[in-house]
Amino acid sequence: MVEIDITRRSIDREPIYASLDVKEIWRFDGWKLRVLELSPDRTYQPRDGSKVFPFLPIDRFGYFMLRMMREPNVQQVLEDFAAWVRTL
Repeated sequence: MVEIDITRRSIDREPIYASLDVKEIWRFDGWKLRVLELSPDRTYQPRDGSKVFPFLPIDRFGYFMLRMMREPNVQQVLEDFAAWVRTL
């Protein structure tokens, strides 16, 4: 299971995700997407990529998330994203 967190946090959700055995959290801060992996001590540690989706370049995925938030032509962003996914 992967949780994608794009909201501003008012509480620390990581212990909740750990208790639900969420293996990865993808956290988008409005500029960059980071991957956090659940470690054996039940804390989340940063990773360069996803173990759940190892074929997915996280930095490129983050690029599309940033575009979705910033560009007025959402349809074009979705079309570009779909074209990119077809190349994977």
